Amino acid sequence: PLRVTERGLKFTTTFGLGVVTLSLFIILVVSGLLLMLYYVPTPSQAYASMLDIQYVVTFGELIRLMHRYAAHAMVVTVGLHLLRVLAMAAYRRRELNWMIGLGLLILVLGLAFTGYLLPWDQTSYWAVRVVMGMLDHVPLLGATLKSLLLGGTSVGAATLVRFYALHVAVLPTAMLILAALHIWRIRRDGGLACSEQDMPTVSAWPHMVLREAILLLGV
Repeated sequence: PLRVTERGLKFTTTFGLGVVTLSLFIILVVSGLLLMLYYVPTPSQAYASMLDIQYVVTFGELIRLMHRYAAHAMVVTVGLHLLRVLAMAAYRRRELNWMIGLGLLILVLGLAFTGYLLPWDQTSYWAVRVVMGMLDHVPLLGATLKSLLLGGTSVGAATLVRFYALHVAVLPTAMLILAALHIWRIRRDGGLACSEQDMPTVSAWPHMVLREAILLLGV
């Protein structure tokens, strides 16, 4: 937008959680693309390729840790963002964007879950086995979702390929679409954290742009 409210620029209004989450997503996309150059999504090579990334590839361990910690941080910031909107009742008259935000939360959790299996070690394998067992107790859609994710009757090669496809293609694409809609709806609904009309405004450049750039670089 050309202009933004002075209230929306205050750090205590939003705590910059939206920008922080978007910054983490950018880190995840870039580091994920680099990891894809060396990761092999097959049961016989997945674990070995992760070891290569960590111990053989130049800066591989750094990139993997960036990806891992950014993923953990994004789950936290999305949750805090949701709580902030709920606590401040910022969803009022913005119910559609609230629903889009809930959809983004589900996608973030889905990305975290599907990425957990990719190292193909004992921890990730048995964690997914436990979750798949829990789906047996989910009414209506549990059995269908379990079959769709497993690609068979147990965690195996088909499961790894499906989790990989969801993690690197399906869920990120859906997240990009919903994130674009989420940001567009913020502007369509009157701007950031604006609940009243005729509030004092300032030009977006440099006030908002510099603040968001500094926050992104800080992340």
